[in-house]
Amino acid sequence: MEEKYCAHCGKKIKAKAKFCPYCGKAQPDFQTNKLGASAKELTEKVTKGLSGLNFSGLKNSRFKAWFTKKRVAGLIAVLLVLFGVQRFISNGGLFAPKTISLSQQVKQPGSHVWYDVKGTASKDAVIKTIFVVGSGKLTAYQIQDNDVTLGRISKLSKRQTIKLAKEQDKKYFDISATEVQNWLDDKNQVGQQDDFFGDDDVIRFLKGRYDALGIKVNKQGKDFSMGGVPHFSNPRFFPPSVDIDGVPDSSGEEEHELFINTEEESNETKELFINNMAKGLIYNIKHTKYHSPDKNKVSFKDTTDASGNKVVGQRLTYQAIDYFDTNSSTNSQIYNNLNKKQKQLLFDIYYGIPEQIWAEGKAKGLDDESIDHLDDKRHLKLIQAWTAFDNSLDTKKLTKGIFGYHRWDKDVTITGTLSQQIYNQRFIGYYGGEGEVLTKAQTKHQKAVFPEPDK
Repeated sequence: MEEKYCAHCGKKIKAKAKFCPYCGKAQPDFQTNKLGASAKELTEKVTKGLSGLNFSGLKNSRFKAWFTKKRVAGLIAVLLVLFGVQRFISNGGLFAPKTISLSQQVKQPGSHVWYDVKGTASKDAVIKTIFVVGSGKLTAYQIQDNDVTLGRISKLSKRQTIKLAKEQDKKYFDISATEVQNWLDDKNQVGQQDDFFGDDDVIRFLKGRYDALGIKVNKQGKDFSMGGVPHFSNPRFFPPSVDIDGVPDSSGEEEHELFINTEEESNETKELFINNMAKGLIYNIKHTKYHSPDKNKVSFKDTTDASGNKVVGQRLTYQAIDYFDTNSSTNSQIYNNLNKKQKQLLFDIYYGIPEQIWAEGKAKGLDDESIDHLDDKRHLKLIQAWTAFDNSLDTKKLTKGIFGYHRWDKDVTITGTLSQQIYNQRFIGYYGGEGEVLTKAQTKHQKAVFPEPDK
């Protein structure tokens, strides 16, 4: 009769037993003989170690009968074995499979750690994102520091790695206000967070030159053109959904792009405007609370070979976070928050560019000297207008909503499989579009594979 050892008490039981007849505990599917044999061996060793102990002082006879040296040894042995099992689990699991895939580990219970790295796998490869997957969900931790490399991670346990991932994600968030200040001070980006420096639209918004800020004018009725320069009887703001192309649309309205910040205002007023906008954004950043990334659903789309019988690549899609964004709610924010006087100043600035002054002067029959005089007056008025405009602008209100948890669907494409030894740890995984997606191998021969295709 084939036998095995109970995974809990270490006693010999039938090989096919699902429950131990002695302790009543269920037996795990992976149990062969290793865990029970270890418990039995340790039981014998601990029993010998307890042989010199005297339990005669125990008063309760029933408790004394149970409290035998062998049972004490067995309990201690099981605890020792389970402690070793726990350490083994924390570093890869029991009886690891020969092959694994990212999409399969997403579906499996527990937590599994994967790394999205820049470039080619090496000890110095920088990790961009740490994925913790399992039970159908994915949590993406964004990494701020450039010294979080595969070489560094190779020496950490899973628990230590997840702890580091959480710390780095918080750091990625915390650097946001510093990044805006760095831009204001003409300094470079720090670390990996490029949500601000990498978003041209946000920077243009702070400069007052966001495309969606414009006016829409009706060319019918009282509106007319003088010397090619449009005169507006009823200028009004138009929504971002309308193209700014300068061509009349089906409704007979002509569109004109209007920036709140032109190249014509003085450097002094331009810097004042930008500084105020940046300070308003920094205020809103500092009043936004950090929260750790959510567990999100993740989807996989397979790419098969010509036969359709083999998966040769996958595209995984998950919900990522960008901290800076100018969306539809912020596009019109500047204009919508201007008072009547400020809007008039905005139109004055629009009319104030030299080409329009010159065209209007010529249309009125003025000579060049008179036009230059008008341009000087216009420039002085423009500086005064900008100074008043900047000092009265509530930039905390105008920049609200630019910083926050802006969610978007991010795709990561993985293709061929790979294996790379780094120090004493082997990494396995996949080639990606901009880097590689890897995990720690749990055994010497474990491989990363693609799953079988759905048919």
